[in-house]
Amino acid sequence: MTGKLYSQIEHEKLSGQDISVNGVLKKLGLSKSGYYDFVGRKPSETAKKVGQRLHRIISFADKARMAQQIYNPQYGSCPQAHI
Repeated sequence: MTGKLYSQIEHEKLSGQDISVNGVLKKLGLSKSGYYDFVGRKPSETAKKVGQRLHRIISFADKARMAQQIYNPQYGSCPQAHI
């Protein structure tokens, strides 16, 4: 549970949110040393594999979304390129 909180705080910080990390940690009753240990920790092999799989899934979804945008179901075919 603590790792998820640390992860959310780091996500907010990196996304450009104007937050006080120390203030958030204090309000949640979490230690600064634990947070900075979490931030500096290298991902495990399992986390790397999950990240790679997630990247492939997102890439596939993006390609499927682009294909769907190109395909025009009203006409039953893909648009022709006029050169």
